[in-house]
Amino acid sequence: IGVFGEWSTPINDTWTYEVGGRYTQVNAEAGTVDGTPAMMMPPAQSLRDEFNAADRKLDWGLVDAVGKLFYRVSDTLRLDLGLGHKERAPVYQELYLWLPLQATAGLADGKNYVGNVNLQQEKANVIDLGLDWRSGASFFGPRVFYKRVDDYIQGDRKSTRLNSSH
Repeated sequence: IGVFGEWSTPINDTWTYEVGGRYTQVNAEAGTVDGTPAMMMPPAQSLRDEFNAADRKLDWGLVDAVGKLFYRVSDTLRLDLGLGHKERAPVYQELYLWLPLQATAGLADGKNYVGNVNLQQEKANVIDLGLDWRSGASFFGPRVFYKRVDDYIQGDRKSTRLNSSH
C-alpha cells in the first residue's frame, strides 16, 4: 500500500522546481516449511529448523523523495540539479528461500542462495547534475551523478546467504 505526491511549478522566468514523495508500506509473511530433503539430510533439517524458528512476519515503511531544480540558461539550454532518496524492501527470494536450490526466481547467476529474514531495506541517495540542450528536433542531455547505497542486498559468495552489507 502506498501514497504518492508530486508538485512542479515555475519560480520565475528562469527557475523551476519539482518535488515529489512516496510512502509505501510493505508487509511480508511466510508459514513454516518442510520438505523431503529436510526429512532425510541433517544439513537441510538444520536450515528448515532455523527458518521455522525465525520471525517470518516482516514489515517495512519505505520513503522515497525527490527534489529537482531547473535553470533555463537560454531558449535552447537548461541546467538541471536533482537530489533523491529511494528505499527498497527485500523481495521474497531474498527473505524466504530456506533451502539452497536453483529455484532462485530470477537471480540467474548460477549460484544457489538461502534467504535471510533479518535483511534491512536498501537505502539509496543520489545527486544528479545535467544539461538539456534542444534545437528543433535535436536533443542532447548529458548527466553526471553520484549514488550511495546503504544496506545493499547481495548474495555472499562465501556462504551463498543473502546479506545486507554496510
